[in-house]
Amino acid sequence: MSPYDESKGIIKEVAKELAKDTVKEKQPLGKLPLYSDSATWNIEAYHVKELVDLEFVETAATRGAIQEYADEPNYCGMSVFFDNINKEIFVWISAYAKKKGWVKKLEKLTGDKFDIMFRQIFESSMKKNINDYKVYRIDEGQETEKFEWLFMYEIAELSQYRQHYPKPEYQEMFNKMEEERQLKESTVQKCENCGWLLAAGKTICPKCGHDPTSKKGDKSKGKK
Repeated sequence: MSPYDESKGIIKEVAKELAKDTVKEKQPLGKLPLYSDSATWNIEAYHVKELVDLEFVETAATRGAIQEYADEPNYCGMSVFFDNINKEIFVWISAYAKKKGWVKKLEKLTGDKFDIMFRQIFESSMKKNINDYKVYRIDEGQETEKFEWLFMYEIAELSQYRQHYPKPEYQEMFNKMEEERQLKESTVQKCENCGWLLAAGKTICPKCGHDPTSKKGDKSKGKK
């Protein structure tokens, strides 16, 4: 069996499980309320645990929470973190915890197939629409910088502010990052006509010939 055929089979199996769980649900998923409309905190988190069925159980949005649940017998090897300010979902998959039910099948999917199937499972289980969020798969041991930043932010109610602020112990690091960002933006220039990056001190674009010091710029220069 090819990887493509195997992937199609996994999707069908998970879809069947979802159908069983939602047989009594009459409200179309497209009509579900948006998750973002009811979110309380800037960052929220869930563990997938086996209670009667597999369920998303809300937990603390901390690195420590992952480790605390890792050895629990009913933990299914998946934790989900919501960044409700940037509208991003990070689906963290354990490398060592025993996978169960649809988590075991979902783990085998990647790319768009993973994205689509996770959305269907979450929306079916939580009765909330997450169409306005981006979904990222995060495998243990391959955590991205953006994912790790979640644990450096203060947790606060969305009603208090609409941007992330670092915890006190990370403030100095964030200040340095902001200084480096501003320095980069001040030294790197782009051609206002085509977007080409210009070398330091240069104003005439080598790609399209645009010269911002002239009235119209010679856009034919640089072309052959």
